[in-house]
Amino acid sequence: KGAEFDRLFLEFMIKHHDGALVMVDELFSSAGAGQQSDIFAFASDVDADQRMEIERMSAMLKEYRK
Repeated sequence: KGAEFDRLFLEFMIKHHDGALVMVDELFSSAGAGQQSDIFAFASDVDADQRMEIERMSAMLKEYRK
């Protein structure tokens, strides 16, 4: 409950979003993968969205670590 729950939630959600970045990296580093324009656009959007969410949650997490 409370601040402890919020802190843990943010920490674990950041790890969850990091997992999406790993998946995108693995896709783009596999020869021939992600070449179709639809897949490339989707994976690029996932990368940008997840980075934005990580940045937002990291800023929120700083409030719990003060």
